[in-house]
Amino acid sequence: IQAGQLLATKDSFRDRVHYLNMKNCVSAMLDNKVLPVVNENDTISITELMFTDNDELSGMISSMMDCGSLIILSNVDGICSG
Repeated sequence: IQAGQLLATKDSFRDRVHYLNMKNCVSAMLDNKVLPVVNENDTISITELMFTDNDELSGMISSMMDCGSLIILSNVDGICSG
């Protein structure tokens, strides 16, 4: 599996040009069978503009890409029972 890193900030979703560039980048990666590994760009994120966690970021990415579902694998209590 080939993977490629994408570093995002909240501004990546607020600015239309950045948003479309990121969406096109993810689409191109998927078209070329490259797995996007997305994380927050901590080096340039300002505290008040940071994501609360990667769950928030994954939700924004899945919404941006019009995904039918988002699967979060976690060992955090309270997410799911049974």
